[in-house]
Amino acid sequence: MPQPTHRHDVAHRGLIPIDQLASGTPSPGDVPVYTSGMAAAWGAGGGGGGGGITVEDEGTPLATAATALDFVGPGVTASGTGATKTITIPGGGLAEPDLLSPLTHGIFVTAAHDTSSHANTFWSLDGVAWTHFGSTPAISAYGRDPSITHYDGRWWIATGSAPLDGFTLHSSPDGITWTLVTNPSTVIGSTHPTATWAPQFFEDTDGWHVILVLCVSGAYGVYELHPTNQAWTTWSTPVNIPVGYSGDVIDPSIVKIGGTYYLFSVAFGYTEQICLSTSAALTSGYTAVQTGDWAGWHLALGAIEAPRPVRLDDGRTRLYMAKTSAAGLYYSETTAADLQSGWSSPVALSSLAGYDHAVPLHIRGVFDHERASDAHPQYALAGSAPAGAASGDLSGSYPAPTVAKVNGVAVSGSPVAGQVPTATSPTTATWQNSSGGGGGELLLSSTASAPPVFGDILTTSDETDLVYSS
Repeated sequence: MPQPTHRHDVAHRGLIPIDQLASGTPSPGDVPVYTSGMAAAWGAGGGGGGGGITVEDEGTPLATAATALDFVGPGVTASGTGATKTITIPGGGLAEPDLLSPLTHGIFVTAAHDTSSHANTFWSLDGVAWTHFGSTPAISAYGRDPSITHYDGRWWIATGSAPLDGFTLHSSPDGITWTLVTNPSTVIGSTHPTATWAPQFFEDTDGWHVILVLCVSGAYGVYELHPTNQAWTTWSTPVNIPVGYSGDVIDPSIVKIGGTYYLFSVAFGYTEQICLSTSAALTSGYTAVQTGDWAGWHLALGAIEAPRPVRLDDGRTRLYMAKTSAAGLYYSETTAADLQSGWSSPVALSSLAGYDHAVPLHIRGVFDHERASDAHPQYALAGSAPAGAASGDLSGSYPAPTVAKVNGVAVSGSPVAGQVPTATSPTTATWQNSSGGGGGELLLSSTASAPPVFGDILTTSDETDLVYSS
């Protein structure tokens, strides 16, 4: 077949002569791309003839076109052998929640450390299926046994740290960007602990506390310390909490129901079983009410640690736990009010596989930044009510006190119909007629003023009458 030798022959055959390509210098990899008519332009290859793909970030195009898209993230898969490709992103379409939104309620958040002893954060709608939140890890510094809470408009994570005579405290405004706040010391006098493990946040009626494990003079025990300023940059000296049974103790965690403190801990050593102690005070008076394999967890899982109780909205108590040496995270539940019986067989948390020492926090009800207690299962639990003597303007006892004063003013006597409280001194009042004990009553005049019009207001015409006026 003869080859075309003239421009007319090329055009007639529907081809574009090379000298009619758009002006300009091609970049490496560019190919002639048809634009219109007899025109073409140098451009990026489109994988078989098309141009590049414009990629937008929420409507804003990126600076350069794309010839390939790479989807990354946990569980993301791409499939399809034809022109249509399917990108599968797990999670049921749920976006990460705004953890500080006033509308955030009924969710769970947790922190757990990975195999490199770094804290990671997760969220969940039910406390069972967990989704990673923020960076991986959340905190790049060393930090085992993390716990998470919310206070003063910020999220806080406490972790065990090195050196071993203190723990590490980070905070974040959004649960994503974390900043080191301080390393509270756990030195007691001149004694330096050789281990500081598993710091757990606990909020009581008198404020915030951290419950943790210290190894002091070779013995592992439970201790309490608390912040001494609002910024949480200064802390008290640790105080030992006897748990009511002998031997080394690790991984304490407390839940308060009514006026009783329930302290879960682990008998450290050969068996590593979860024990339960109770007390009417936070830091003293505990009695061990359950030891050994009393709930069957050890029989089901072997050596276990990191118990974490969480109260659910329907009255159940869920206990999270870990098999020793990061062999898996599990949970068990009971409806028993005293937490001493009825625990279910442990269930594995597959979505937290590969992590250890999960410390879930249940955000209960509408999240209120000024009342962090609403977000914690340890305080103001469902079914509890205030108790004890009333004070201030109230007298008697809870749950049914009576009103004795109004803004500090005591009102005496018994009223009859139409009477109102009337001050007789800065601190006392009696029931009197509405005239207040002097002068006549103010009456709306029916003759001194015409009916009101739009914009009129009531004013006094004399000592006893009210009239409408503009």
